[in-house]
Amino acid sequence: MARLVRRLCPSASHPEAPLKSMTISSKCAACYEGHENKQGYKCNICDLYLHEECINTNILSRHTHPLKLNDMYYSKTCSLCHTSPTSIIYQCSQCSFCICIPCARKPLIISQSKAHDHELLQLPIEVSFTCYACGLCVTEYPCICLQCRFIIHRVCISLPRVIRINRHDHRISRVSSLGPGKWICGVCYEHVNGEYGAYSCLACSYVAHSKCATSIYSWDRIELEGVPEEEEEVEERKPFKVIDHNHIKHFSHEHNLKASLSSSRLEEPREHCYACTIPLYSELCYRCTQCDFILHDACANLPLKKRHEYSSRKLKLYAKRQDAIQYFSCGACNRFCTGFSYMDEYSLFKIDVRCALISGAIKHESHPHLLVITQDMVSSRRCDSCDS
Repeated sequence: MARLVRRLCPSASHPEAPLKSMTISSKCAACYEGHENKQGYKCNICDLYLHEECINTNILSRHTHPLKLNDMYYSKTCSLCHTSPTSIIYQCSQCSFCICIPCARKPLIISQSKAHDHELLQLPIEVSFTCYACGLCVTEYPCICLQCRFIIHRVCISLPRVIRINRHDHRISRVSSLGPGKWICGVCYEHVNGEYGAYSCLACSYVAHSKCATSIYSWDRIELEGVPEEEEEVEERKPFKVIDHNHIKHFSHEHNLKASLSSSRLEEPREHCYACTIPLYSELCYRCTQCDFILHDACANLPLKKRHEYSSRKLKLYAKRQDAIQYFSCGACNRFCTGFSYMDEYSLFKIDVRCALISGAIKHESHPHLLVITQDMVSSRRCDSCDS
């Protein structure tokens, strides 16, 4: 005779409340999936509903200690996939191990993956190892290949093969190793170990760490494997149309602009470029034939779309609108600016064109080392030059 198993509600507010077996069409509190007339369990106190397979998931092989369902998933991180669960989790009462429902229901043997040609086995043992895909040494639960010496983080199994990042103009592809050489990451400018997986450009010598290339600050989360190059990516549209050898029609202005030399006067008022707001000094510029609109030659040639370290998506060039607020706060330097801007159309993040032109590593006379753009600035940090 089969032994009757008593199911208890995983809620911390009433942990001893029994779950009643029934056929129901409610959405499961563990996997968030809803099915018509599916066998499951329901709590009569909090109306929590769980699918039978979510309760009966075989998790004995996932961990050495017993695991129990727990609804206190806030601030928890799954020990296998490192994501923050949004529903009930399995948690160990003897250690800090916890596992989300999707990981608990996945098989331990991964037969197909982008990361490796052979089957991978999820080890339920926490060990210190160096991941072959990203080159980082951490202590966690790895996936291994029993046919060779390959070992990899669970999260690295799904690393994309072809992507485009904001630090480089070409697509970059994931490779199993770079080979011998002195490789420097184009994102963090630190050494890249050529024995492990990384991202490299097929058109030039650019390389990047796997973690750096796929961070939320670099990659727009779009995988490009099998996606053909867009025509506009190969040949960007010009910001102006050529009228004749002296005149252009710029996208930012309603009148034609004429090529000329700017004034050389040093006294005020000087002529200021409408794009960057910097004064002009005896240099090639484009001047409006009907009003005082004027652009530096370089500013007239600013690309309509640009990649920059401050956004994982391409930024679009916006001209100064005469009918709008005459200034904006630059998202990079926090200055109030009145010229053209580059903007992320999704987040409305704006950056001044002068800051947008600062990209990659720069050499400044005030410091002996290269300076790189970072978004991880501590709020208490102050500028070593102006102390602001």
